[in-house]
Amino acid sequence: MIMIGLIIAAIAVSAPIGAAVLVSVASRREDRAWTLTEAAPGRGESTARRILGVHCQGIDWQQLTGTARAGAPAPSPDDADPADHAPLPGARPVPAAR
Repeated sequence: MIMIGLIIAAIAVSAPIGAAVLVSVASRREDRAWTLTEAAPGRGESTARRILGVHCQGIDWQQLTGTARAGAPAPSPDDADPADHAPLPGARPVPAAR
C-alpha cells in the first residue's frame, strides 16, 4: 500500500515539472522559428499550445515588425512620440555608467 502511495506521489510531482519543461522547450522553438501565427510545427508545440490554451489567430501583423504594415509607410525614428519614452510615475532615475 505504501508503494502505491509513493508511485502516485511521484507522478503527481513529476507531471507539472514535465509539463513546464515541455512548454518551455516548445515556446523557445516557436520563438526561434517565428511560427506562433501558423499551425504548430510539431507534436510538442501542438501539445504545449493545448496545455496553455493558445489560439493565435489574427495576430499576423505582429510579425511585420520593422516593415510597413498594410501599405502604410514605415515610421521613422524622428516620428517617435516623446511621451512613449517618458519615465513612469514614481520611477527612480538610473545612474549613468562610469
